[in-house]
Amino acid sequence: MAITYKGEFLTHNMFDYATSELSQDAFFCWLLSYSTQQDKKEYGDLFRVSQSFLKHMLGKEESDCEYFVEKIERQKKIISKDQQGYIDIFVTLKNKGQTLYLIIEDKINTGEHDNQLTKYYSALLQEQQYNCDNLFLSYVKSEYMIKSEKQAMESLKETKLFHGHMTVIDQTVLLQILRQEGDAAEHIILNDFIKKLNDKITVVNFNDSASFQLVGTNSTVNYEYFEFLTQLDIIKNHKFCWCGYVNNARGGFHCLTWNEHKFDKEPFSSIYLQMEIPPYSEEEKEKKFPFPFHKFCIILFTFDLSAAHHRRTYQYNHHRNNKVHRQGKECHLL
Repeated sequence: MAITYKGEFLTHNMFDYATSELSQDAFFCWLLSYSTQQDKKEYGDLFRVSQSFLKHMLGKEESDCEYFVEKIERQKKIISKDQQGYIDIFVTLKNKGQTLYLIIEDKINTGEHDNQLTKYYSALLQEQQYNCDNLFLSYVKSEYMIKSEKQAMESLKETKLFHGHMTVIDQTVLLQILRQEGDAAEHIILNDFIKKLNDKITVVNFNDSASFQLVGTNSTVNYEYFEFLTQLDIIKNHKFCWCGYVNNARGGFHCLTWNEHKFDKEPFSSIYLQMEIPPYSEEEKEKKFPFPFHKFCIILFTFDLSAAHHRRTYQYNHHRNNKVHRQGKECHLL
């Protein structure tokens, strides 16, 4: 493999370039498009993988009868009261003459927010053609799902609203579904996605000090490290808030936030601690840096309500930093 001027390896895997959730949407739609009666005859192996994926999302057994896709919609608009949203993928399918509908909410680095799953499902139930017997929902995440998120999703699917028609698929289950023997595994698009997904899965044990050397080299390791930290008293007893990926012009970072304190008055609505782990380049991975504290950043982060109403002068910024530092000490953050 050649190395680019930025120190990154060139790759032929399409999903090393197509990294957004929209790209993942497109892959799922592509795979589901093979669940038709015609494709069963022409593309038997891809049909089999597509059916396995579809049945898992519907919560059906592999041995269950076949489900044939009739229509796939992306970014289906949903209007609920005074709000609106967009369903990632909405599938219409047939089973023994019955029409069924599947909502697919897929994630990579983000998680469920603003009760979007409940809102989407409830909004569709208000329409005449949908009911609790023909409407299904699946939450699919290709990135590592921390325990708190998985527990939240498992609790949500047990609520009465979904009537047992909600499923949760994490990266390990997704890989098991897609990695099947046969000619389908040789298909370049499917194989690229499997390789990319497989590269994400790394099992580490942070009770072994050697595992700390992996932090920063892999997104899954970062999330497992955050999960390890949330079990420590210093964070467990101080209001774990959130962990995830934040995109920015410099390439983004994985972060963990905790110990949030909220205020009723300006200039700050809240103040909290945030750990940031920027990604390693391939060149840095090859050098095998030790535990990458030089890449870490633990900062006191604020949501500043007044910044939009003040000029960013030196005097203002100096006053703001002193205010943050003082309030951080009062909240025992510093």
